Amino acid sequence: MLGSLLARPLSGRLGPGRVLAIPRLAFAPTGGPIALVDRGPALWVAADGWLLTTFEVGVDHVPKVSLRQSVSHDQLLGRMNATLRMVLTGSLRLPRAPWQPERACSANS
Repeated sequence: MLGSLLARPLSGRLGPGRVLAIPRLAFAPTGGPIALVDRGPALWVAADGWLLTTFEVGVDHVPKVSLRQSVSHDQLLGRMNATLRMVLTGSLRLPRAPWQPERACSANS
């Protein structure tokens, strides 16, 4: 939420191109510790990485949508937004290959 609120002032100050590049380069290394999720200090390091990653996504999203809306024809805006939403949210399922069985959650595992 904070990233989305700061996106417009940052875009006005840095410019839309720089506001897309600078936070991504600055916060990209913070996503790595998320893989270290465990108990103790590693959990806090991963939580900080997740916080900064979500901040970057918030800052990144507003200028991207504004750019897409400015370069698209009015008749295509709804279709373009729906297509991108489908592609981006549909890609969340890709890391699991279709031939891998679903893991059943049970109390014994």
